[in-house]
Amino acid sequence: MARKSVNATLGQSLGEGRYSSVGGLGAPVAIDVSAIEALSDVAVAAKVSVSAVDAAIAVLVADAAAPTQAHVNTANTAWGTLSTAITALHAAVDAVEAALETLDTGAAATANVVVDIGAAVITKKAQLQSALAAAFNQFVNTGAVVD
Repeated sequence: MARKSVNATLGQSLGEGRYSSVGGLGAPVAIDVSAIEALSDVAVAAKVSVSAVDAAIAVLVADAAAPTQAHVNTANTAWGTLSTAITALHAAVDAVEAALETLDTGAAATANVVVDIGAAVITKKAQLQSALAAAFNQFVNTGAVVD
């Protein structure tokens, strides 16, 4: 999922919708969301691993005082898979946190206007203009900005 972001900081208001400056307007910057996508994939794998451990433990519980070696081996294998998935999940969470930290400390953290678009969807000027007009109306209609 490709996204693009542009940040701007408005200077002093000169009235009538004019400002002394609009800074921070560079080329749109790609936002890397691959860490979030990877986290989702790893989380799905961990959920599957949990189910396997649950099933193996249920078999051991049913064995009561005399679990078979095969059932113990199955539980041990399921646990190993889950342990690996948990380690991968921790690494994926760390990667997402690092990506978010980058966003928090980048230009968007200090800008007072941030425009973020889905680069694969918004490809035409008219699409962007319509989206920005809709966003403007939403801000006005909800009272987030006033005259």
